[in-house]
Amino acid sequence: MKKTIYTIIIIELISIVIAFYFKSENILNNSYPKISLVFIVLFIIMIIYLLKSERSDKK
Repeated sequence: MKKTIYTIIIIELISIVIAFYFKSENILNNSYPKISLVFIVLFIIMIIYLLKSERSDKK
């Protein structure tokens, strides 16, 4: 269970670094909100994955 939490934390940190890189480079000034939306969707997917793995651990 701890392994999945650490994996999610690492993925979130990487996504934050990527987001800041794009923001500092000003490559995607107009599409930046779209990118943050992608990260929110990824975060939701990770939460769903975590919940599913928790349920399978209980069985």
